[in-house]
Amino acid sequence: MKSFSASCADEEPEVAHGLQLDLKHSVCRAVLDGASAHFDVKLEIGALADKDPSKEVFKVECLFDLTYTLAAAYHPQPAELEAFQKGNAVFHCWPYMREFVQSATQPM
Repeated sequence: MKSFSASCADEEPEVAHGLQLDLKHSVCRAVLDGASAHFDVKLEIGALADKDPSKEVFKVECLFDLTYTLAAAYHPQPAELEAFQKGNAVFHCWPYMREFVQSATQPM
């Protein structure tokens, strides 16, 4: 994990039936460097109160720095790199994000 932030509402909003979760992801950097591919993947999770969706209960943002070693003599095409960053790179970060969100939000 390269960086993270977690915040919660100043006042706890009323929640009747659960939270609405908003998940966003983006790749901020994708670089080929010799036999390696490097990605910065940003994941954000926000929780909104179901009684008033304009009130955020908490928000967690994480930026992951991923490095993959490429097979010898493999040079991915731009379309392959883009497909990998949109699918695999985000998918590989998800278990770490899930654990971090659980650990960070329990005390909130």
